[in-house]
Amino acid sequence: MSQLQIYKASAGSGKTFRLAIEYLKIALSDEWNYKNILAVTFTNKATTEMKERVIEELYKLSRNEKTAYLDVLKQEMSLAEPELVLRAQNALKHLLHDYSRFSISTIDSFFQRVIKAFNRELGINTAYQVDLEDDRILDEAVDQLLLSIDDDPDLLSWLKQFAEDKIREGGGWSLKGDILSLGRQIYNETFRQLSPVLNEKLSDKKFIRQYRKDLRRIIVNFEETLKQIGEQGLEIMRQGGVTVDDFKYKKAGAASAFDKLVNNAFAPSSRVLAVVEDVAAFHDKKASAHIVNIAHQLQPLLAQAVNFHTENIASYNTAKMIVDQLYTLGILVDLQQVVRELTREKGVILISESGNLLKQIIDDSDTPFIYEKTGVYYKHFMIDEFQDTSGLQWGNFRPLVGNSLAEDNLGMLVGDVKQAIYRWRNGDWNLLASEVMQAFPANGAEEKQLTQNWRSSGTVIRFNNRVFQVVPQLMQTHFSGQIQEAGLNDELFGDAILRIYNEGLQEIGQQSLKDAGYIRMRFLEKKKRGEEPTNEELVLDELIESIQAAQDQGVTARDMAILVRTKAEAKVIADRLLTEKASGDGHYNFNVLSGESLYVKNAASVAFLVSMLRLLKDPDDQLSMPFANYQYYATIAPVLNRLNKQVDWAVEQQDDAQLFMDFAPRYEPELNERFEDYRNQDNKLYEFLTGSYFNHQLAAQNLQEIIFSLSNRFCLFDFADELAYLQAFIDHVSNYMKNRSADLAGFLAWWDEAGQRKTIAVSEALDAIRIQTIHKAKGLEYACVFIPFCDWSLGISGQHAPMLWCRPLVEPFNQLELVPVKFGKSMGLSHFFREYFSEIRNNYIDNLNMLYVAFTRAKMALYTWSEYGKTLATTGDLLKMCVNMEEGVPFNGREDICSPLTEHFDEEKQLLELGALTASARKEKNENQSLSLRRFQFKDFSTYLRLRKNHENFFEAGDSTEQKINRGRLVHDVLSRIETADQLEKACEELVFKGMMTDAEAREMHAELQDLLADPEVTSWFDGSYRILNEHNIITGKGVKRPDRIMLSPDEVIVVDYKSGEFESMKYVKQVSDYMDALQQCGYPNVKGFIWYTKMNKRVVVK
Repeated sequence: MSQLQIYKASAGSGKTFRLAIEYLKIALSDEWNYKNILAVTFTNKATTEMKERVIEELYKLSRNEKTAYLDVLKQEMSLAEPELVLRAQNALKHLLHDYSRFSISTIDSFFQRVIKAFNRELGINTAYQVDLEDDRILDEAVDQLLLSIDDDPDLLSWLKQFAEDKIREGGGWSLKGDILSLGRQIYNETFRQLSPVLNEKLSDKKFIRQYRKDLRRIIVNFEETLKQIGEQGLEIMRQGGVTVDDFKYKKAGAASAFDKLVNNAFAPSSRVLAVVEDVAAFHDKKASAHIVNIAHQLQPLLAQAVNFHTENIASYNTAKMIVDQLYTLGILVDLQQVVRELTREKGVILISESGNLLKQIIDDSDTPFIYEKTGVYYKHFMIDEFQDTSGLQWGNFRPLVGNSLAEDNLGMLVGDVKQAIYRWRNGDWNLLASEVMQAFPANGAEEKQLTQNWRSSGTVIRFNNRVFQVVPQLMQTHFSGQIQEAGLNDELFGDAILRIYNEGLQEIGQQSLKDAGYIRMRFLEKKKRGEEPTNEELVLDELIESIQAAQDQGVTARDMAILVRTKAEAKVIADRLLTEKASGDGHYNFNVLSGESLYVKNAASVAFLVSMLRLLKDPDDQLSMPFANYQYYATIAPVLNRLNKQVDWAVEQQDDAQLFMDFAPRYEPELNERFEDYRNQDNKLYEFLTGSYFNHQLAAQNLQEIIFSLSNRFCLFDFADELAYLQAFIDHVSNYMKNRSADLAGFLAWWDEAGQRKTIAVSEALDAIRIQTIHKAKGLEYACVFIPFCDWSLGISGQHAPMLWCRPLVEPFNQLELVPVKFGKSMGLSHFFREYFSEIRNNYIDNLNMLYVAFTRAKMALYTWSEYGKTLATTGDLLKMCVNMEEGVPFNGREDICSPLTEHFDEEKQLLELGALTASARKEKNENQSLSLRRFQFKDFSTYLRLRKNHENFFEAGDSTEQKINRGRLVHDVLSRIETADQLEKACEELVFKGMMTDAEAREMHAELQDLLADPEVTSWFDGSYRILNEHNIITGKGVKRPDRIMLSPDEVIVVDYKSGEFESMKYVKQVSDYMDALQQCGYPNVKGFIWYTKMNKRVVVK
């Protein structure tokens, strides 16, 4: 048996290098080993990087090139270099020829592979599809749920309570939107793992009503008891002729507690507790004997209230929190059932449901059987980013890893708790922090630290080492203070904050950079509202100056990143940089690449197209018409004028002989006219959008054709700056049409819900400053990192308070094994106090980790700006405390790799600086191998593609022109089916069988065509003396020709084209002449051509 290998890899410590080394060691031990290795990462990008690294290193090793891997592999595998090269050659050859067994994948890909193998056991349709958009199914489920309320009184009651709560909280009136937000809880792993017993209870409306009744009894008893005490106190005061103002502190004193008791607003204050301890605290020293007497009567009531409150507040708060959210459980259970029915009906599996389905397989099956069903056998497991793994995912992997360890194979986990910032995605850092060490007691586990930082310069490493020595201490002390203030034992929650960062010190990997690097921390005291200039303005000004200084030292724009917490911050910064770019002289590069700038919806051309699609869906849309008008004249028309392009307003073909010229002055509306006066008679756009072509002909086309037609007509394909956005929009339309119904209304609904978040892909080599959220920046690195608003809140705001799933342990609450509770202060005074303080601690860890991830992205320079106040409420306050109080935290003997902070802090300037920003070695520009899309190629097939309609007048009576044409087509169809005259009857019968004509019509046509074929001039054409080719293609250099009939003999070739009309035309002659030329080019010298007008039985010879 082997031990579980746990690698704790801090930022920049060569995690991917170590993963690749371990993979190569196994792959090179045996040339077929690659089939038995499963390496799991969490993103497609990380998967690609890992695969490329393995292939690249195998290739270099096979060519005996010197790489950083070579020496490590020689040492750890105890192999000579020639042997290593030979093994690399064999492993690379086998791996490339059997690439599908190269198993480095995302965790979801692996889960899907197993589920696919067990679809019959799981009762899943074999043709199921994986749906990546959970919210789309959820949206449909909410619609169905709302439609079912008439048949479900309990659901109606729950929804009413839900709506009332939202109104009390000051929320919006969108009930569906609120339910959607709540409904995402069904994807919470804790909720998913409800026991069947609990599910059964929740489905039992009678049980829910009784449970609610029991809890209401606790609530009412608590409130009524305190109310009675309050009324007794007020009655004593009334009978004594005194008021609150006659006692100490008046309305702010203990006497006011009786009013609060009556109004259910009582909480024992320090003044109330003082009165309970000593009645003298109730009144002033000079109080009359009457007041003192009343005080002595009131004091026992206050003591009774305090005692009752203390003994029962936990049960009261618990009951109230459960009752307040009990409807949530009812809604979620019903919603979960609707989602399951929808997915089963549609034959899809939600990507978020994969883990739960896999759990059913893993729990009920032996590991060998799983491998047998999937067709692969994995002996070695490597899991990357383990700190972001959820409990359910680890539960699914654990038996497989355990089996691997039992067979003396590799089980390897790599991660860093300090970089766990995805708890909101069910990530559980506790797994890596402590639980996996005890996961396999029979095997044991070996923990290894990757301590060297190969990413950052020495100054940055030393700074981060010291900051994350001090900050966790401050945070742990603050949290412990909150625990003690609540009257709880600090040991209940341990010192997780300190433990996570205890082993966080990093050694300097690149000795050549040990003295390089620059740190700049700027602090700004919080200003009063309205005080100018604002801190935000000061920060943005200094940010511009810092970017300019860095570029003066040779740092390119693409080596800079500005990290933010929210999209709102990103927009403020992007707007400022773009303003600077517009007003600058071009000396500095302020090009910006941000998530906001990459949204497809932000392109003017896309917004214009979407507004026209809305008008096609609803021509009376009073919002889309002025918006389309504004969009055209504000953004589209100016670009067209600059490009010297004109919109093709004509929707019908003009007479060739007519010269059309428009001498009217150009219509250029003012801003208000674009919205208000868009019906102006000179407004060609309004005329176009209300015309017959737009609302009838264009509306009849499919979605993609509409977009192509409009883009072509308005010259949008010539907008070079927006071509990438337009291309992406068209791609999204195409994907939508491929996976869903292609109706316009459905697409617009999808666009409003999901399409708004779509972005374009850009080249990594684009020379622009990156603006990213910290979450998006994880795993990346930049020479210079700027954090302009490094002062986000450390607390949990009421607006974003999470829903916690708690397990009641006390009667009668424990009748339900799991209940949802909205995070709030009252949780701290309930039976859920452990969950409350655990959430506070976890939130502090989340924020510390966010700070750690942001600070460790920097390679050479780190700039931060933080606003601070008088209390510890934000990361700005935390960093300021860190600088001020750093000297009180010991270095633990590691002064060599930790920079002192306080001595480098300038109190007057509120600035900390370490090191110096030195000139970067200017890199030669790599040759740009990216492709630039300058023109979108589009061909309107409607100009030459027509549907052949054989019997569109089948059900119409009379002898219309269309029917005559249709009859001609039928004659043509019969002749195309025969080679000799004796096949005529069978050809007519085939058309009767296909429903293209009746028996009577077939007999009539048979007789008519017999007469035609009996003509002496054509008898030889149908007597079998020629080899016949009916409707065969002739491929030429100018396209494909398709004559109706080609007859070949050794002496000649005859080509015939049938025409059913009565009028001769020179274009028919030209057509047959082209056929003859094509046949002559094929090597047939003697070619004759005929046009056969079948209605008149006339043949025209073509020369």
